[in-house]
Amino acid sequence: MRSPALRTSAVLSVVGAMLLLATADAAPPTLSHLFPAGGQRGTKVVVTCTGNLAPWPVSVNAPGVDVVPSQEAGKLEVSIPADLATDRVWIRLFNAEGATAAVPFMIGGLPEVRDAEPNNTLRNAQAIAETGVIINGVLEGADVDGFAVAMTAGQTLVADLDANTELGSPMDAILQVASSDGTVLAENHDDVELDPRLAFTAKKAGTYIVRLFAFSSMPDTTIAFHGGANYIYRLTLTTGPYMSHAVPLSVAQDNPGTVEVFGWNLPPGTRLPVAPLAVAELESLADLRNSPAARLGFVFAPNIASSARVRLAPHAALPGLAVSDANNPPVLTPPIAVTGRLQLPRQTDLFRVPLKKGQRVVIAAEGRNVESPLQVVLRLSDPGRNGGRQRARSGSRAGDDRDPRRGR
Repeated sequence: MRSPALRTSAVLSVVGAMLLLATADAAPPTLSHLFPAGGQRGTKVVVTCTGNLAPWPVSVNAPGVDVVPSQEAGKLEVSIPADLATDRVWIRLFNAEGATAAVPFMIGGLPEVRDAEPNNTLRNAQAIAETGVIINGVLEGADVDGFAVAMTAGQTLVADLDANTELGSPMDAILQVASSDGTVLAENHDDVELDPRLAFTAKKAGTYIVRLFAFSSMPDTTIAFHGGANYIYRLTLTTGPYMSHAVPLSVAQDNPGTVEVFGWNLPPGTRLPVAPLAVAELESLADLRNSPAARLGFVFAPNIASSARVRLAPHAALPGLAVSDANNPPVLTPPIAVTGRLQLPRQTDLFRVPLKKGQRVVIAAEGRNVESPLQVVLRLSDPGRNGGRQRARSGSRAGDDRDPRRGR
């Protein structure tokens, strides 16, 4: 016969289980991801939610877009304004018991399609009737997704993937452009952090295959393709104008004006206005790089793929690229923001910064933060011949995404 203590333990275990069941019935919803993970401005998109969503419907918080829960459980109807000045909004579901984590929903300017399986071989690659689309897909299992694109000689195709960096998909993807017989003509692995992007110019007319596959973003001892229900991506394919960045990277908040945009298939000298980002997003201030009064601006146009963000600085900002002359370095009087470009090996840009004795100043250089491959080094020296005595030095190391900054 079991002891009273054991019997008491058994009773308590049953009661505990009943309490857990009661709590589960009234639990807040959970949301891991959305599919498709974005939509085109000026359209309505039906989105499927993945998570614990019972009971349905739930309430939705999604500043910037209009979201209505569908009568079908787990579906949302997302209406996107045609002039929405952002590339991303955040969607959160909630009920009386609590709320989910916020999940990103990307905003684009091109028509959207979905990948159609099977499309994992050269022969069954999904035909893309016209370039200038965003493909919403999932790499299920050890999958390869292929898309067939017809190109004329001299055309430049831009293939740009959003997956790990913006959507949090646990994938480290590779993009390839191959000929119809499978010869790899172009490849990219990590262009924007773990997400690939490439531009390919066709030497002759024909059908080319854009292939996409992925490894896990958390490497282990295996070398194999990975996939899963959460390996969600958005692939931009276009032979039209594509914007990669804007110059300058910072503009004055009180007069943002226009910036010059760069990328592929853009007419030289293309300039676009800077609008305040439609959905407020705060940048980290932990390293004192940005003023608390700084905001984000947004650059986009209906006929140009992709977009760019710039900083709306609460102080002066040079209107273009800073040109450094070693014999007569430009004078930068704080507070000020400048945009430069290191184009040559071993190039060093020099600037004079007038400071008073005892004055404290934060000097920050951003490269990795603005999707540049630069590993930036900052050096602060006393005035004098050959730069004077070095007073401070800071630099990011290879493989380190952090940018240098100095407070003096």
